[in-house]
Amino acid sequence: MHRSPRAALLVVAALASAAQTADSNKVVFRALGETTIQQRLNAVPRKLADRVATLESIFREAGCDGGRFREQSVPGSKAPNLICALAGDSDSEIIVGGHLDSIELGMGAVDDWSGAVLLPSLYQSLENTPRYHRFVFVAFAV
Repeated sequence: MHRSPRAALLVVAALASAAQTADSNKVVFRALGETTIQQRLNAVPRKLADRVATLESIFREAGCDGGRFREQSVPGSKAPNLICALAGDSDSEIIVGGHLDSIELGMGAVDDWSGAVLLPSLYQSLENTPRYHRFVFVAFAV
């Protein structure tokens, strides 16, 4: 499976513009290599439980662990929401999400593994930059 990570890099750049501090016009983010993004896209598992485990592992690999990462149970779902948060300088919050489930007949690689697996990359690109807003990255179970 080969997908161009260019779209993912554009989303990282767009979100990074929101990460600027209140008194700065400078956009600050750390660019991730295409290889990292491509490997994460290619790691798409078929089974829901494997998706949850793989995505949690990628979040932790990206540095989202400890008090920044949590699971949220979802009534009626076999999987939890996976949530990773980055503090900002204000109470203002930006929520970025993608769903990690898929249909039985396909891999759901585009809809929506690509969106869910982008979340740890966005986290990683913004983790060590000044942020005015709090960012909450959510991989929704459904």
